[in-house]
Parts: sequence; C-alpha cells; structure tokens
Amino acid sequence: MLALALFIAVAALFILVAVCLRQPVALEMPAKSDGASTNLPVFSPSDGTAVPLRDVPGATAAAGGPHRGLAIRPCSGSVFAPFDASVVAVHPTGHAMKLRHAAGAEVLIHIGVDSIEPNGEHFHLKVGINQQIKAGDLLVEFDHLAMEDAGNETFITIIVESTHLYSRIEPLAFGAISHGEALFMAIAVQKVG
Repeated sequence: MLALALFIAVAALFILVAVCLRQPVALEMPAKSDGASTNLPVFSPSDGTAVPLRDVPGATAAAGGPHRGLAIRPCSGSVFAPFDASVVAVHPTGHAMKLRHAAGAEVLIHIGVDSIEPNGEHFHLKVGINQQIKAGDLLVEFDHLAMEDAGNETFITIIVESTHLYSRIEPLAFGAISHGEALFMAIAVQKVG
C-alpha cells in the first residue's frame, strides 16, 4: 500500500513539473514563395484551455465559420499579444480589440460571451489604438471570476478577419495551453498565376 502511494505521489509530481516547465514552441515564418502571402503563426494570448470555436456559444457564426480561429477558456485574467502587431481598434469597454500584423493579417481578440458592459468595470486596457506591440506584451487584464459570477461565460476568441489573405487556420493546440505557446497557424491564400 505504501509503495502504491509513493508511486502515485512521484507520478503526480512528474506530471506537475512537466506541465509547469513546458516551453513555448518556437515557430518560424515560412519564406515567401511565388508571390504568395506567408502563413502566420498565432500564439496563445492567455493561459487556459484551447477549444474549437464551435464550443463557444455564437462564436462560429460571428467568425464566419469554424475555420477562422480558436478560443481559450482562460484560467487567469491576463491577455497577451499573440504576435508582433499594431493595435488598430479597441472597444471602449476593453472587451475586444483588433490587431494588424505587418503582413496584413487582422485578428480580433474578444473576451467573454455577451460581455459588453456599459462601463467596462471588469476590463483594464494596457494598450491603445495605433500602439506597436510585441508578441507577449500585456494587452488587457480582466476579472474573469467576477464575470463568471455574473453569469457570463468566459472565453477568449481569437479570430482571423482578413480572409482575403488567410483562407483558414490550422490548429496547433487543443487542451491545456500557456500564453506564448503555439495556438494555430493562419494559412495564407495561395495566389494563382
């Protein structure tokens, strides 16, 4: 019995260390070929659980389809930049923002389901419009526990809006994820001719 308890304790410690010491996956941008746009790696903006958009109420329809992004069910209230970009739009309440990558990709980050609040009391923006940001910069902090207590499902959706440049996404993660880890690859539209 003692041997079994010791085995379980060691196994649990091993799993805990493996999860906590995971290193983000480094992805390189592919070289341009035939004048086509390049695929864009998008990194997780938050710690939590990566899920498909179909698991988020209303997100698939809002995104224009299930192949435009992924969502995170956060376990913390911090949202970080998923790539180097400029901030091109911020909702006044702080629950949504649009980022533009130098290659032209526009990505919407939306926090919560039905999360628009007149005064944005649960959101604290750390960036402004036209600000240049680097991958990993803190964008917004929010009180995810207060939102859940108020009955608001807390998801962070990350949706590629520039469909003329990126036709779909290729998921790189589902399940437990930390901010800065590879979440998905936005697949560039291949130019013909």
